[in-house]
Amino acid sequence: LKPYVPQQDFLKLLVCGDGKGLGFRFGIPIYGKWVFQLKDAIDRSFVDLFKEENLPELKEGEPYDTSQYDAARERPPPMDPSKAAALLQRSDDDVDFHDAWNVLRDMAQDDEYQSAVLKHIPAYGSEKETTMA
Repeated sequence: LKPYVPQQDFLKLLVCGDGKGLGFRFGIPIYGKWVFQLKDAIDRSFVDLFKEENLPELKEGEPYDTSQYDAARERPPPMDPSKAAALLQRSDDDVDFHDAWNVLRDMAQDDEYQSAVLKHIPAYGSEKETTMA
């Protein structure tokens, strides 16, 4: 067994019932149609893992193949931090949830990128550092 080390933070998503969603990650509130679409895509991809045609073949005496659960799709390189911050703060219907999802995943995988994006979000920028000093 490997020791489990839980995440310090995780993506929290709620459906608002009006075709929009509300979420939080890295202390950033996110809202809009794109958040609903993101939650829907995550939920559907999770459920799809357990469709009969997607389950790995069980073979007596062989370990269960869990690779389908960890499969990663190819993603574009990280977005410019200032553009990424602006994207996460948008709530209009023109946001592509795939772009926002890539930003959130890049932030989760790279602490320096996460810090660079958060610097461009008003609650995390220099004003916060100044008031806390």
